[in-house]
Amino acid sequence: MVKIGNIIYVVETKAEKDVNSPNVKLKQSSTIDWINKINELDEEKRMSCTWKYVLLGEKTFYSMSDKGATTEEILKYNLMSKSKVKGTLTRFIGDKDDRY
Repeated sequence: MVKIGNIIYVVETKAEKDVNSPNVKLKQSSTIDWINKINELDEEKRMSCTWKYVLLGEKTFYSMSDKGATTEEILKYNLMSKSKVKGTLTRFIGDKDDRY
């Protein structure tokens, strides 16, 4: 977990070979559901923060880090959503499960 400002990032790190495995995809979907439930809580029950989920492959991390990206830039670039996990285009039209 990484807290930057009023955002708490739940960061899952993976070897590059595992990023797209079916088991990881299932875990991603469950984690996004969990994050959405946390964000529905009253502000004081979630530390007055918005929670977000990040899946970070080692290749992406090192590539971005080597180019001078900040931790926050790396995390924002790798934010996960239901549509991203499913590989759908609904993230462009506001899927209701794509809130966080």
